[in-house]
Amino acid sequence: RLIKMYHSNIKELPNNLDEYLHAVGTHSSLKERMADECESAIKKVKIAEYLQGSNETFDARIVQINDYGINVELYNGILGGLDFDGTIEPSIAIAKTKYKLYKLGDLIKVSVDVANPLTGKIIFKEKIK
Repeated sequence: RLIKMYHSNIKELPNNLDEYLHAVGTHSSLKERMADECESAIKKVKIAEYLQGSNETFDARIVQINDYGINVELYNGILGGLDFDGTIEPSIAIAKTKYKLYKLGDLIKVSVDVANPLTGKIIFKEKIK
């Protein structure tokens, strides 16, 4: 549809149609990526706004253990970091504290520790039973 729109605004075909279509395709792809990035950023901000001040307890699954910490995913797809004070061994995907061992795929109960709507960053803390 963009090619048709651009084409209808031009009275004559450009001398090198291949270059023109390449430029139109590049422009279209760039704008689509920018729109996707904007949508993702807005989604993160809105999720952080929703969770800000929440006292609710959620079921979460550990989806990533790396040098920077532990990332968890809630049942509804919300991703966030886990406030963790212990040793992380990312090469074997485990993290451990004095009392507990965390492995990739473990289910844990979490609550919101920090939800920053300005950055869209969410940090959870584990709820100990």
